[in-house]
Amino acid sequence: MKRTGTRREPGPSEPGNANSSAAQPAPSGPVGLLRRLAAVAYDAFLLFALLFVATALLLPFSGGQAISSSNGLYPLYLLAVSYLYFTWCWTHGGQTIGMRAWNIRVRAARGAPVAWKEATVRYLAALLSWAACGAGFLWSAVDHERRTWHDRLSRTMLENAVAGTALSSGGAASTTRRRERSRWG
Repeated sequence: MKRTGTRREPGPSEPGNANSSAAQPAPSGPVGLLRRLAAVAYDAFLLFALLFVATALLLPFSGGQAISSSNGLYPLYLLAVSYLYFTWCWTHGGQTIGMRAWNIRVRAARGAPVAWKEATVRYLAALLSWAACGAGFLWSAVDHERRTWHDRLSRTMLENAVAGTALSSGGAASTTRRRERSRWG
């Protein structure tokens, strides 16, 4: 079927209508410890699977044999895979899969999307938070802004993400444009 040049305007309650009475709420307040930990649990399952695949990719190079625990490069390889997963997600949309499930987004404290430098500091500081028996995460329960050690050290923060919006300079308007492009070709 050939499309004509006409577009149907969105209805009163559909996304993309500036006069929509069903406008999406603005993000509200900091993210609590339990939601953080729930997102971490989701990401832990995904990361386990990702590290499993990353290990399987090495098997042809080890003749199909298990990788020795004395191999010092293997833990560094797994750490690099983990680093790439988290920092890529944080710098490209501000959300890991676990954060998406719990409607959480990371952003720079200045309000902009997270840059690679901030993501790297956040990742390394999160390792420190875990190495201290999780004390860096528990800190958010007593912090007045509910920020963890790695939030503070990387100058980032978690916020409640509004469904359907992207963390970019275009915000909700760019999301609406993307929806229209995908709907209309």
